Parts: sequence; structure tokens; C-alpha cells
Amino acid sequence: MGTLAGLLRRAGNSPVDVHVTHISFFDLHEIVRILGDHIYHIRTLALYTSAPKLDHFHIHVVYGLFEKPAPLLEVVDIQLFSRSFFEDCLKIDALQDPSLRLPPPLLRQAPKLRQLSFQTMTFPQTAGDGFLAVTRLEIDGVFLSADQMSAIVSLPCLRNLHLEIAGCALPNAQPPPTFRLDELWLYGMWQTRESIPDMLPSALQYLGFPHIPHFITDNWDVLDLVLSSLSHRSTLLVDYWRDLNDPNAVTGVACRLIDHRGLIFDLVGILFVVAPFDLDLCILANLVEIEIPYDELTGVQSDFDLPKLERLCLRVRAGETARWKPERLLEGRISCPNLHTVELWNYPEHSTVSMASAQLLHFISHLLDLSPRRAVDIVLRGVAVVYSSELGLLDHVVGTVRDDVRPAPPPFGLELQTRWHASVQ
Repeated sequence: MGTLAGLLRRAGNSPVDVHVTHISFFDLHEIVRILGDHIYHIRTLALYTSAPKLDHFHIHVVYGLFEKPAPLLEVVDIQLFSRSFFEDCLKIDALQDPSLRLPPPLLRQAPKLRQLSFQTMTFPQTAGDGFLAVTRLEIDGVFLSADQMSAIVSLPCLRNLHLEIAGCALPNAQPPPTFRLDELWLYGMWQTRESIPDMLPSALQYLGFPHIPHFITDNWDVLDLVLSSLSHRSTLLVDYWRDLNDPNAVTGVACRLIDHRGLIFDLVGILFVVAPFDLDLCILANLVEIEIPYDELTGVQSDFDLPKLERLCLRVRAGETARWKPERLLEGRISCPNLHTVELWNYPEHSTVSMASAQLLHFISHLLDLSPRRAVDIVLRGVAVVYSSELGLLDHVVGTVRDDVRPAPPPFGLELQTRWHASVQ
């Protein structure tokens, strides 16, 4: 704590960006005291903890940060507590009274505040002057009232909204005509026997769907709504969803659909009970490009068609090539008669990956059902094919094999997970 206090003292009155990690119950009070003394010249405030999260009875300790004016404060990113709509949190009496979880008055008066990410904070029923500059807002709550929803859509500068809620009520009046989101992240609102019928589509429509360019959710119930707004040409990106406290721990699969008119739809945090190719057949039928981990594609269990697919990009890890056995049987077969390019990419954090030509041959000839009239081109980015001369065995289906010196684009999953919380820039 002495280091933190010393750094802030040496900064004098200069604006500072503060990012404190691994906060525990034992040092929370002291950190709050130190930062509260310097809140007047803090521009960005990011407070994180490791698992397990702090308990919700310490929410108001954090509110002590804002007992003094914060005239320079632009970004608040506090990720210390578990999401309050989780089942175990619903039993906490302190969370049942929204007035106990409203933002501190002085925070609501920070004139330069533009990004507010504060898990467990409930938005006030009237926005007030303090939120007039906010462009990015992340909150969670057990339930948002109609007044709270009305206050959110009345924010004049709001463009990015991240809601993690179990449900909401909607005002009778429509949002003001100036309300327009560029990005909506909606977690929760799963369909249950107790939930209000059609609550999810009604809430989405109220917030501007399907006219929101980027929509992110963990709720499969919205797929039917998305289908009706997609064009007939789409791109599918598949990535692993990871635990940010442990980048090696994969918790699910994330899918991104990019409509060729500009709509981006992300379905994230998916458990492995659902595979990417269990998506609706209407989606698969309109895909023209796919970017996917190699083992996700090669693990398909049944035949399916990708009639419009033109470009297939596979991310390959060294372990996936080292474990490959030529006698391994492929369960499914993918028909893609319009495919003209297959790209093999490494991951940005890895060096060049070696793949035996026999493995590539097996993939092309056994998994993919290609048109006999169209040869595919193989493009390698960070992947080297060993014994590539053997590829001549597939001259009738492979046109060219070439190296592309440009690095493969980074996977979208990590960027999506951190974009709301990489506050110190």
C-alpha cells in the first residue's frame, strides 16, 4: 500500500490513471482510503480482484472512494463483486433494496464521467446531470424497473450499453428519438417458468434491435430474432471463451456472425454442450466465410451442407498436429461445392506450427466434400506443411499452396472479453 500512496503523492495534482489488481478483503479498506484522498486528480480508476470475488456486504466500502469531488474522473471500472443476478446473490437481503445499491451522489456528479462499469450498482430511477457525458455504461441487477430503463435510454451520449440482468419492466413511452446504441451487450434474461412471456424480444425492441450494429448475448433464445435480420451472405467466426483469471482455462465457445450489410452478432460463453455447427440450418446455408479452431471443425459428428461457403480459415495449435493419427476416423463430412480457399493459421502467441502433409491431405479428402470442377487454393499463415511434395496426390482438388507472410488476425474472443475492462489506455 505504501507504493500506491507514494506514487500518487509524487504525481502531485497531475491527472493519473490508476489500475489496482488482486484486491482482497484484507486490503480493501486501506486501498479505498488512499484512493479516496487522491480522487480529485484521478482520471481513470480500475479496481479488480481475483477469484473468489469479494462479498456484497463490502459494496459500500467501495462507495467511500467517492466522498470527495472527482472533477477529472472519466472512467470508473470496478470489478470486485459477483454479478448480482446469480442465484446465490439473490438471497442477499442487502441486494433486494435497490436504494442500497445506487451510485454514490458524488459519482453521479462527476462532470467528465464517460465510462462507468460498476458491477452490483443499480442505475438510479432518474439519471441526473452527472451522467450526461456517459457514452459507455455497464451495470447489473436482479431487475430493472420501468423508471430505470427510461433513465438509461434518456442518457444523451450513451452509445454502448452492457446489461447483466434477470429481467426488466418497460415504460409505456418509447425511448427518445435521439437514443441510438452502437453496441448492446445483454447477459441474462433466460426464459424460465417465472419470467414474463416475450420479455426478451420486447426489451430488445425497446433498446433498438435489430438496428443495433453490434449485439452480444449469452442467450440462445435470441437466435430466432437474429435470423430474421440477417442477410443471405454471412461470416461465422468461432473462438474459445476463456477465464480471464486463467487464460489457459477454456469455459466455452463463442460464435460471431457478421452480416455482410454490417450487423455483428456475438453469442458468447457457450458451454460445450452446444457445438458451433448446431446453429440453425438457415445460418449454415448462408455462410460464405468461416474462421474456426481446427479441432472444432474436425470434431463434427454428422454430415451437413455449407452450399455458399467460399473461404475456410482454420486456427491450428501445435498439439493438434502432434496428436494426429492417420488412422483416426472422421465422423462427419462437410459438403462445400463453392469453396475456393482454405487457410491454415497459427495463434498470435505461438511460433510456426508444423503440419504433416498427410494430415492436410486427410482433411481435404475425407472431411470436405468439394466440387470436382473447382480446385481449392491452400494459404499458410504461420503454418508449415512438412513433406509438401506429397500434396501432388491431390492435384485434382488442390490448385496452389502458398505462404502468406502477413500474420493471421487475432481471435475475436479475447478482444471482446477485455474491451469493457481494459480501462487504463
